[in-house]
Amino acid sequence: MESARVRVVRAAYDCFNSKDASGVLEFCDSDIEIPDPIHESVRRGKADVEQYWQHEFGLVDHVVSLGEIVEMGDQVVAVARHQMYNPDGSTLAEPVRAVHRFTFKGDKIAKMEYSGLDDVPDSVRERFDELR
Repeated sequence: MESARVRVVRAAYDCFNSKDASGVLEFCDSDIEIPDPIHESVRRGKADVEQYWQHEFGLVDHVVSLGEIVEMGDQVVAVARHQMYNPDGSTLAEPVRAVHRFTFKGDKIAKMEYSGLDDVPDSVRERFDELR
């Protein structure tokens, strides 16, 4: 049976894949922090994150497919396959496999961190080969 935090992460991804930034932010702490890999920065607070996502959703379509999700203390770690498409439906880039780590404050996501699978040990990467 999945924990409440794992269910929150799954629900947040469902909203993200539907381009529902407000829906994702319902699961987030008011001081949420997420990476902005395009600008190599961090977005902080619901207003900043929502503005960033709304702009990004206007440029590309995202599809994030989840692999294994594991809860560890106040964190949930998810392995994901991230595909981006141009507005016309054509593929923007090759899919990216990544590890997303969510830190919680109570029942809300307070921080999201991102790393590529190349940044983790081979033994971890092998567990998620089905996401290729």
